[in-house]
Amino acid sequence: MTRTHPTAYDAWLVALVVAALVVPWILILVDDDVRPVPTSMWLLLGGTTALVVALLRGFAWPVRYTIDDDVLIVRSGLIRYRIVLGSIVRVEWSHSPVSSPAWSLKRLRVVFRTGRNINSELLISPRDREEFLADLEQACGRSLSGETGPEPTG
Repeated sequence: MTRTHPTAYDAWLVALVVAALVVPWILILVDDDVRPVPTSMWLLLGGTTALVVALLRGFAWPVRYTIDDDVLIVRSGLIRYRIVLGSIVRVEWSHSPVSSPAWSLKRLRVVFRTGRNINSELLISPRDREEFLADLEQACGRSLSGETGPEPTG
């Protein structure tokens, strides 16, 4: 069974990233109407924008989570995390703002064991977390809920 789940997007987070790209252009265009902006500033802004877009494309988009027969594959841009299903210890609700392959703060914390039997974790944000968790539990053949009951609020 291979099942792919898209990431959830928080509108405010997407708006923040878009604003960070667009606002400097608006400011420089407004300033250019008042007084000429040097060519070096246009080149600096263009280069910075291109770099940020390349970084976003390389590390943060697209984001998706694929449950395969024996592995959970988390794709974030060009980066792929592979978590063996048998190594997953538990999955918990999370709202942690820690950097992760997720475009939403409504997240799941996947706790798993690494090669040296040390717990590690990865925060993910599938669009339908309940469906993702059900698919993951079915693929693992056991319950993974680290916290029982509905998602905590606040």
